[in-house]
Amino acid sequence: MNLKSLCVFCGSRTGADPFYGNTAREFGTRIARSGLTLVYGGGNVGLMGIMADAALEAGGRVVGVIPEQLVQREEAHQAISELHVVDMMHERKALMAELADNDGISMEGIIFIGIQDSGKTSFYHQEFHRTHIRLSMDMLKTRHREMLLLDACIAARQPVVIDNTNITRAARAPYIAAFKRGGFEVNGYFFRADPTECLERNRRRPGKQKIAAAGVLGTFKRLEIPTFSEGFDRIYQVSIRAEGFDVEEWDKSS
Repeated sequence: MNLKSLCVFCGSRTGADPFYGNTAREFGTRIARSGLTLVYGGGNVGLMGIMADAALEAGGRVVGVIPEQLVQREEAHQAISELHVVDMMHERKALMAELADNDGISMEGIIFIGIQDSGKTSFYHQEFHRTHIRLSMDMLKTRHREMLLLDACIAARQPVVIDNTNITRAARAPYIAAFKRGGFEVNGYFFRADPTECLERNRRRPGKQKIAAAGVLGTFKRLEIPTFSEGFDRIYQVSIRAEGFDVEEWDKSS
């Protein structure tokens, strides 16, 4: 195969150690000098901005793909060769893979982390329902069924979302281990939410779908914030906003 372009995922922050920025700069330069097109996340900040600038300075062609919400924050790189603006995060990844000659995106296992009514299922339907299978204990009822389907997704190389509360390290560990064994990229989405607002959304649930307030508050008290030491490749923080969701990637190096 005659490789003409390369897709690279990297952070929107530089990290505490200058090593990361220096490596991103060197990599961008080498991509350009090799005659390859750099396909990346379209930002002008952090490691991705450094890498794109280095590729441009070395005379390379740089193609970016960025969600509209980041354009509105003025984080889009306006000096690159080509910029594609998409609506949602999953569209960003899919288009990056399509524009590159390399695989660009590994099979992805996503673990949602958050208390009840923090927006997890709505976020799934907005971002991932076209590309990822959703596994939820609300639907499957037993761990045996869940693990059978999870094993099938991993065997089939099918991207999957685990849509449970997953509030403790112990609850997340079996999923992370299964994804790692299957060679999947493991990404966590932490839904930071005010329990009072979650209780109000819960109150509006119909009939038997309501959860006892004590159950919601008890879940909140036991919540353990996810960390990279658990084995996550990426962690995103998701917050509900009036116009939808705000998504921020955490810096692995800090």
